[in-house]
Amino acid sequence: MTDPFPSKESHLKELDSRLQAQFEKATVALSEGNIGYTKELASNWILKYPNVPEFRMLLREAQICEKYPRKKFQQAPKGTISGLLSWLNFDSKNPNRAIQQCEEKLRNDPLDIKANEMLANAAGNLGWGRTEIFALQTLLLHPQRKPQHVIRLIEVLVAKKELDNASKTCQVFLKVFPNHRDLLAIRNRVSISQSMEKVDS
Repeated sequence: MTDPFPSKESHLKELDSRLQAQFEKATVALSEGNIGYTKELASNWILKYPNVPEFRMLLREAQICEKYPRKKFQQAPKGTISGLLSWLNFDSKNPNRAIQQCEEKLRNDPLDIKANEMLANAAGNLGWGRTEIFALQTLLLHPQRKPQHVIRLIEVLVAKKELDNASKTCQVFLKVFPNHRDLLAIRNRVSISQSMEKVDS
């Protein structure tokens, strides 16, 4: 019998200290170029702890290092009709299966646009805020990112009261999408929220 799918997002610091030590070891291994070791450990952890964002972040970093050495993201494949059609059987009503499907796709291409969109949707529906933010941030590494992806990330950051991160995201992507009306509008909203926060503090 498998463990019930976790309904709440958890974090590494809440887990056994021995697991935390293994995580640190895997992180060091990745920094030393031992991608396979880190990827194998992180892949196993994410199966058991799909609600722990630190494990997903480490796994994705290892996958990206392997797939895109020297961070040559411009080599990321473009979306295809066949790729979109492969999502027709996406199980949005079953969060466990939905997240598994996303991870299966991301195993082959960690920057896959549709998989990161779907992962963000599933995480958002579950209330896994940090996982949703991470999926959206990963999505923005792809050269085919869209202003709508940026705006959604900013909206989530604002909802989580991460106004400084939201402001920095606006600044970065207004250089990528200059004078985009909706992005300018949300930048102004973030600025007003920051001003109000200072008044209230």
